[in-house]
Amino acid sequence: MEKPISLKGIPLEVLLNYYNHQYERMAKLEDQRTAITNFTITLSVLAFTFGFDPAKGFTKTIGFGLLIVMATANIFAILYILRTKSWIKTHKMRADGMLEQRFKKLLTFNDETHAKHSNWSISRWKIQMLLHILLLIVAIVMTVFLLITPVI
Repeated sequence: MEKPISLKGIPLEVLLNYYNHQYERMAKLEDQRTAITNFTITLSVLAFTFGFDPAKGFTKTIGFGLLIVMATANIFAILYILRTKSWIKTHKMRADGMLEQRFKKLLTFNDETHAKHSNWSISRWKIQMLLHILLLIVAIVMTVFLLITPVI
């Protein structure tokens, strides 16, 4: 078993910059998640609003194309959220590991002052996932509906 890397001897300023850097990276990943979610929701709403209007020349081909775009965008958003989850956890572990080695009391304080969430609370990334799953299911249901319904 390898010896853990010691952070002793590393200047305080370097450690603080490292700690801040981890949280900045987490924030950027969360911001990217939000941007992808916003883009995907906008794309889905536009598909519903303008794509399925018979007065604007709706055809099954247009409908299938829009639903494929909508489903694909939501699948990519889901995959991105799942992928960034592990990176955010990595950055959190790095920041907490630094605190554990050099600032144990601060880590304890951090853990003890964490607000407890109710049983009904859901994290932001889970809400985003549920939203994308819902939009994906809607796209699948609408595709099936288009397959079994004649266009008037």
